[in-house]
Amino acid sequence: MNDLVDQNPQKLIRLLQVVAIISTCLILGASILGTHWLYRGYVEKVSREDAIRISELIIAVEDRFLLPADNLMQSTLLLDDAALTELDQRMNQFLSPHGVLKVKVFSLNGIVLYSTDHSIIGQSNHGNPDLMQALSGNASSKLQTKESFQDMSSETRFDVDVVETYVPIINPAGQIVGCFEIYQDTTPFRDEVIKGVVMSVGVLALVLAVVFSIAYGFLRTAVRRLLQAQERLHYLAIRDSLTGLFNRREIALQGAKEFDRYRRQSVGAEYAPFSVMMIDIDNFKAINDTYGHVAGDQVLRLVAQYLSEEMRSYSLVGRYGGEEFIVVLPGGGTDDANAVAERICEGIAERSLKCDVCETQVTISVGTSVVNDEDKTFEDTVHRADRALYLAKAQGRNQVVVS
Repeated sequence: MNDLVDQNPQKLIRLLQVVAIISTCLILGASILGTHWLYRGYVEKVSREDAIRISELIIAVEDRFLLPADNLMQSTLLLDDAALTELDQRMNQFLSPHGVLKVKVFSLNGIVLYSTDHSIIGQSNHGNPDLMQALSGNASSKLQTKESFQDMSSETRFDVDVVETYVPIINPAGQIVGCFEIYQDTTPFRDEVIKGVVMSVGVLALVLAVVFSIAYGFLRTAVRRLLQAQERLHYLAIRDSLTGLFNRREIALQGAKEFDRYRRQSVGAEYAPFSVMMIDIDNFKAINDTYGHVAGDQVLRLVAQYLSEEMRSYSLVGRYGGEEFIVVLPGGGTDDANAVAERICEGIAERSLKCDVCETQVTISVGTSVVNDEDKTFEDTVHRADRALYLAKAQGRNQVVVS
């Protein structure tokens, strides 16, 4: 992570954006599932409580066949068709307003004693775990979505939510004598559940958006400042603080790269030479002694500005040290280097340099060299240009000497 920040903070921003988006999706997805689970559990709980009350109502109304005198449910209900139809009508009459779609009554051994669906009366459902749980004394509920469902009026309904609740039947002596299975229509709650889920997740999404936006804003500001600081540090690392030109270390690195390029391109092909110019301001010590070091610094900046303006965009200009400058001319042979050196030498001599405390004219001496096969390193080419500069100063200054 630290390497990523050091190399490209913008990549870190993009990575964090991806992480934030993925995290938001995961959080919202988990919230949807969790909220839906909570609402589903609430609907099942309310339905189970309603089913218990409904079962008590059924027992109160139909206790004569559900709880016989011996307080034990028989394995079958001895009802003829007329009595069964009459029972269906009574069930439909007082259960329909409660949203009940179907009722089953089980004996202790899991036999269906009664159902609004007559076709299943007498069948065994002994292996049903929910039924076994109810027969042990614990009511249980389960919410299901049915593609189609036949209610007590034998009317088929489509796409309905049904809570299936098993409620134990307990006689006055506290004994479990059977079980109800009550189907309740909870479809009207579907929209409420969806609305609740949407509202909950919507609020959470809004909160996450605000939090991530604020965090992103702070992070983006921090990264921008980090980039600015990196750029500033990089500038300070490669630039001379007085003139703004490349410093000696950076110009040596750039020159070494140019030297390596020359070596690669000159193998088995036509040479692609480059030239080096070493430049020294003549009698610079006299300027410092006469006008002071502040004026000397201003002269250095003015000369550096002139060199930057006169050199081609792909030329490398640096301050080599003190009043010395170095220029690397990619693709420049001896004639090119000599022409450029003569031009800047004459141009400096003709300029009047205005400082805060003085207005003076200066001259420069220039030594040039062009890389050749005898040079083993970039420093060898520089060394030859430096010897040519020394010769130019020894011969009277304000002139160009080619190595």
